[in-house]
Amino acid sequence: MAGPSRSEHLGKAPLLGCAFAAAIVGTLAFGTVHAGAQGTGQSGAQPAFEVASVKLHVAGSGRGRSDPGRFVGTFTPTVLIMMAYGLQTGQQLVRPAWADALFLDINAKMPEGATKEQIPRMLQSLLADRLRLTVHQESRIMTVYQLTVGKAGPKMKEVDPSKFTDQTLVSPRFLRGHFTMSKLAYLLTETLDRRVLDSTGLKAIYDVDLEWAG
Repeated sequence: MAGPSRSEHLGKAPLLGCAFAAAIVGTLAFGTVHAGAQGTGQSGAQPAFEVASVKLHVAGSGRGRSDPGRFVGTFTPTVLIMMAYGLQTGQQLVRPAWADALFLDINAKMPEGATKEQIPRMLQSLLADRLRLTVHQESRIMTVYQLTVGKAGPKMKEVDPSKFTDQTLVSPRFLRGHFTMSKLAYLLTETLDRRVLDSTGLKAIYDVDLEWAG
């Protein structure tokens, strides 16, 4: 697979971004709660899980049954907050150190008719109700990477749309697949845990094969 040449480079640029300060108020309560889900059809209503179990994770314990109508998994508070508020990197979240070390088992039932797109708002309700989470938004200048095109132009191989494969191979050492530059920037953000901005202006799909030292 063809990879990006040295003319495609990452540069640093300031970003006026968002940070959330997360605070746990009072005592953590674990167990099962009937959240009193609000009708998904009500305009402006904050969606909530119909029933949700939040427990401290015990090593070796099962995760519970997962199906399209449930949200099930083991997460740290940091990951839950990032999912709930659409944060791409931990760089955007100001939180206590234990938020990365505490693991919670979540088993929540979605209301009938709810969609996956409503899960982030349901998580916001769950975090506020169960963990007494409060957040505030503030603006900060933070260092980011900027994906740009070198003076010699792009050297990566464009992918014929008829040969496009929607498959991503990613590990701590490499990233491979057919990506637009915006998708590549998103994936690099996840890998580097620092925001990567797509400033290439390129719209085609490219055959990408990146490998870096551990």
